[in-house]
Amino acid sequence: MSCLHFEIEFSDLSDERQEGMIEDVKKALLDSYEEEGEEYLKNKDWIVKPLDWAEAYCRIYAIDWGDWNDLEEGSKEWQALDWKYNLEQYAEEQAKEACFKGMHNMEAEIEI
Repeated sequence: MSCLHFEIEFSDLSDERQEGMIEDVKKALLDSYEEEGEEYLKNKDWIVKPLDWAEAYCRIYAIDWGDWNDLEEGSKEWQALDWKYNLEQYAEEQAKEACFKGMHNMEAEIEI
């Protein structure tokens, strides 16, 4: 008896399976971001305190900082920023990267 070996990549999965995995990882990431953001919101000394956990997380990790770096904290433009949207986009990119990396060196062994 012999075996054939096939390498499997994330891109080999169906689009539906890829999207499902990405969404599951994204949700887990957002849950961990929320937990961490809540801690930052409570325990960090802020000059201008964030309004919610998403803003706190984005500010701590400079997520999409180009969108808000030049704005005055507390300004109308600052208040209009959609921190959760920025964080969701960031989480999706992180989830895609994690899924591609997670399928690295996957192999199927078929006995014949």
